[in-house]
Amino acid sequence: MEVNPNITPKGISLEEIREIAKRNSDEVRLFKIDCRGHKIPIVALPGVYFSENFGDSQYFAEKVPDFVNGRFLEIGAGTGIVVIATALKNGEYFIKNLGGPYVAIDINPQAVKNAIINAMINDVGDAIDVIEGDVFDPLSCVEDKFDRIFWAHPFHRGSTYEDIFQRACFDPLFQGLKKYVKDGYRLLNKGGKLLLGSGNFADLDEMRKIMNKYGCAMNLLDYIHRPFNGKCGELNTYNIYEIRRK
Repeated sequence: MEVNPNITPKGISLEEIREIAKRNSDEVRLFKIDCRGHKIPIVALPGVYFSENFGDSQYFAEKVPDFVNGRFLEIGAGTGIVVIATALKNGEYFIKNLGGPYVAIDINPQAVKNAIINAMINDVGDAIDVIEGDVFDPLSCVEDKFDRIFWAHPFHRGSTYEDIFQRACFDPLFQGLKKYVKDGYRLLNKGGKLLLGSGNFADLDEMRKIMNKYGCAMNLLDYIHRPFNGKCGELNTYNIYEIRRK
């Protein structure tokens, strides 16, 4: 089936999205992700988002490393699967010691703990610094620059209050995305790229308005059709964009 990654399908049930994301999230879950020749063991702690029902984490872990060159910052690290996969693929970067370790940030303290554990399990603990905070806030007083920044942002525009777990999927009034677009470029080295993981289930029209407000546009780099068992599931895509200034 050919699915357009640039059009949000009709009939999405946000309540169903919440329910699927929450399944088994109060338990410890064990996964082994096959990613570019690496069998990556991943522990998902209670209260940390990771869902095989959607397949977004698997796709971003497989593909994001192809777009990373140089020092890397990931926002919304969750279990750490994306930054870990990127560190494993780009080992030469660390051998050359170009600009220090990768950095991963998450607003959920349980996710910070989880990403640190998984980095240690996969022998890249020394290559990744994991920090608690909201988008770029922990770096606001630090002179720190990156060559690539990535966020698989919460696809859905949430209410003014979302609990810490649901913020993995629901961004309150898209305030996090606004901050990411507005401030991301100040943390990039010359020639750096601001990347966004999303999907056609996101509110793409609202996202384009946010891009426009800050003089940016989304350039689609890659996408995959990976359906899930839910309403409109056959129309689902996951997308990787570069946010470019106009």
